[in-house]
Amino acid sequence: MCFCKKKFVIFPISVNFETGKMFVRKQRKSNLRWLDLETVQALHLQEYFKKHRKKLLRNKAADTGKFFLTFRKSASMDSVFSELLKEVRKFNPQIKDLYHIRTSVISYWLNEYGLMEAMIRAGHKNINTTKRYETKKYDELYELLKTAHPMEQADFIV
Repeated sequence: MCFCKKKFVIFPISVNFETGKMFVRKQRKSNLRWLDLETVQALHLQEYFKKHRKKLLRNKAADTGKFFLTFRKSASMDSVFSELLKEVRKFNPQIKDLYHIRTSVISYWLNEYGLMEAMIRAGHKNINTTKRYETKKYDELYELLKTAHPMEQADFIV
């Protein structure tokens, strides 16, 4: 991991605090992409890196160079994600798992930015992968059903 000025690298992402952007490298199942960070996201990442990560490193034998540190002696991020999910559920108990959050974000991107931009932001290589997150078609079908359904047409009622 390198920290130079206001930029640091987290494998497989790089964050630039000056521009407020995160670069996510290409991986086996995803394309490379640039994502805009909200101000609060950049501030939280920077605070974690400068303050909390250093405290966590005191409990580790050696710095592995990884941005997010695992708990106990586990090399897996499962323990970190499990703790994260517990904290998120305190504020929003409806959250089933972390994939639920990902699905919600991709659905939001689809509605807000359209299919191509959502595909790029999600890092999907195939457009059909992004299309699976479309909810608009269900909303349109529901509205069509409401207008075409015989019970919605009050003309025949005397």
